[in-house]
Amino acid sequence: MKPNRNTWLKFSVLLVALLALILTTALSAQAGQSGQALTETSSQGDMAKVNNLLPQGADVNFQTSFGETTLTYLLFKGTY
Repeated sequence: MKPNRNTWLKFSVLLVALLALILTTALSAQAGQSGQALTETSSQGDMAKVNNLLPQGADVNFQTSFGETTLTYLLFKGTY
């Protein structure tokens, strides 16, 4: 039996959805890593490295397991 147009359309939509899911997951993991690096750097009070990470798209809303963010550390260190 030859696949009809409707079958190909369903397959195409499923394939695009799967690729979008994979891409979203990969980008989310990358953002988490950059956010973690930014938070760790800000906890050390190293503003030069913080200013270097920001233009690279580091996630400023990343939270540690205790709920601290980059801004929390910068305020605590008095560097902001």
